[in-house]
Amino acid sequence: VKGPKTALPALLASFPVALIDFSDGRYESTAAYARLIQLGKHNNGELENWINSGTLPSPIEGIGETAPTPDPRMAGASTQTSEERYTAIQGSIARAHAVFQDEAKKDVTGKMRRPGVEWEFRDVFLDAAESLQERVTEITASSASQGLML
Repeated sequence: VKGPKTALPALLASFPVALIDFSDGRYESTAAYARLIQLGKHNNGELENWINSGTLPSPIEGIGETAPTPDPRMAGASTQTSEERYTAIQGSIARAHAVFQDEAKKDVTGKMRRPGVEWEFRDVFLDAAESLQERVTEITASSASQGLML
C-alpha cells in the first residue's frame, strides 16, 4: 500500500484471500473486514466519542484489540478540544474527497491503457466521503445542541 489512496483498493483486492483462509478455519485474516463492518454501522458511537471527548473504544469483542490512536493531523488529538478534532476530521474528509474527485475527472480513454483501482472505485470513495462528512456534521450538531462541544 503506497498511501491512503490505495489502502481501500488493496483491502478489497485481498478479500478473496481472507475468505480462503476463513474457509480453512483461520479467522485472523478476516479481522480487518469485521472491523470495517463494525465501523460502517451508522451508530457505533466511536466517531462521536472521539469528536466529543477524544476517547478510544474498548477492545473489540472477538478481535481483542482496540482501534489505534488516530493520526492527530487527520483526526485531531485527545488533548485538543472537540471543535479542533471536528475541524481536523472535516479537513481530512474534504482532502480525501478532493483526491477522488480528481480521479473521477481523469480521461481514461486516451493515454491510459487501464485505469487504476482508484479510478475504478472513485464513485464508491466519493459516496463514502460524503456520507462520512454528513455523519460528522450530524454528530457535531447533536453534540452542540446538548452542550457537549467544548
